[in-house]
Amino acid sequence: LVASVPATVTVPAGSNAATFLVTTRPPSADAQVTITASRPGGGSPQTATLTVLKSGTGAKDTIVITSAQYSNIRWRPGKHLFVQATSTSRTPVTLTVYNTATGAKIGTLAYKGRRTYSRPFALSRKPGKITVRSSLGGSASKRVR
Repeated sequence: LVASVPATVTVPAGSNAATFLVTTRPPSADAQVTITASRPGGGSPQTATLTVLKSGTGAKDTIVITSAQYSNIRWRPGKHLFVQATSTSRTPVTLTVYNTATGAKIGTLAYKGRRTYSRPFALSRKPGKITVRSSLGGSASKRVR
């Protein structure tokens, strides 16, 4: 088994998409995996192809989460999760924040220069732990304070 996905994913009412976690295991050789989604009651199935790289060809950068705090922010009303992270990549990458327990996407960090990324996210509940994933394959997890 190279990749696994949840048996069901619920798309919120009024939306046409949902985020879900794909768990992979490094194959002995690079492998193409097709993920197919269909909706109850019929319709055309939708597919996406994922390339899973063999062991040793994974992450091209290292991520470090320097801050993960849930609190009030002076300049914004309500509770926010403030995340700051760094990447070893010399060029800007996309860093996406996920709730580690649920796999739900929280949002994307903004590049601030000097390999640093950050952003506050308005959240009604504090996640226990977050994972930041890079578009180059690096990832890190940290408990939220």
